[in-house]
Amino acid sequence: MRRIILVRHGALQRDRHILVGQKDLPLSSLGRAQMQALAQSWPDCLWQEIVCVFTSDLSRCVESAQILLRNHPDLLLRREPALREISLGQWEGLDKHAIQSQWPGGYLMRGLDLETFVPPNGESFRALKRRSLSCLKRLRALYPEGTLCLLTHAGIIRVLLAVQRKLPLDQILRIPVEYASWTVLAI
Repeated sequence: MRRIILVRHGALQRDRHILVGQKDLPLSSLGRAQMQALAQSWPDCLWQEIVCVFTSDLSRCVESAQILLRNHPDLLLRREPALREISLGQWEGLDKHAIQSQWPGGYLMRGLDLETFVPPNGESFRALKRRSLSCLKRLRALYPEGTLCLLTHAGIIRVLLAVQRKLPLDQILRIPVEYASWTVLAI
């Protein structure tokens, strides 16, 4: 069994009612504090196992990774675009009411078919699953030994946990993934 440590970035600077997706929003001051607290509470034994930290290339993850690794400059940090959040296409930056106004029935359809529904110019959770698993396979091939740390987004983490737990994708939003949290994936 290999261990992959999945870490979600800290809280964002945003209106909490908008859909974010791949919109490149920065960490909030709360998000920075959350990541600092995580860095301070991180078990030393895990740091010793990690051979590389991969982060989404979105600024909220890059900054979160930099905070987390501040006391571990010897660890390699690599940006990985495939670790980006699910793309919500034209829905990114909009709230539920704006989406319902511009795409009548679309928001409801997504809720009824989380696995295959694709927002305009976005991607489905099924596509996110393919992207996540392909990325994980590639990263594991690059580093066949040791523990990898992936600093990423709730969507990616939920998809990987759903695969591990053999859950259908239409139930992934039931998997709690808090800001600045970490989970060990054993695969």
